[in-house]
Amino acid sequence: MSTDPKDRLVETFAKLMEEVEEARGSINLKFLLAKAIFAGKTYDKGEQRYQDFKQLMGLRNALVHMKADKFELDSKGGTSRKPLSAVQYLQTKKSLQRFNLEL
Repeated sequence: MSTDPKDRLVETFAKLMEEVEEARGSINLKFLLAKAIFAGKTYDKGEQRYQDFKQLMGLRNALVHMKADKFELDSKGGTSRKPLSAVQYLQTKKSLQRFNLEL
């Protein structure tokens, strides 16, 4: 084991990540641990950078765990398409407005 403090941090992080992987820890948990170990502090959850990260993780999860389109019957027996969760997520964040997309 190295005596350099930076090397020890990396070794500690690697060991923790092995444990987190074995326990199937979330990507969010991995980022939180990395910040705590390498910066010596946690994220300020009110800070814009953390909010952007949280939004990015929400989009990532919506895309990675995307489900197929669903069709619903209306009261007249017609069908309507239910938007994908990723699209719904982007719509709530108003990210699709600048592209003039209606899905």
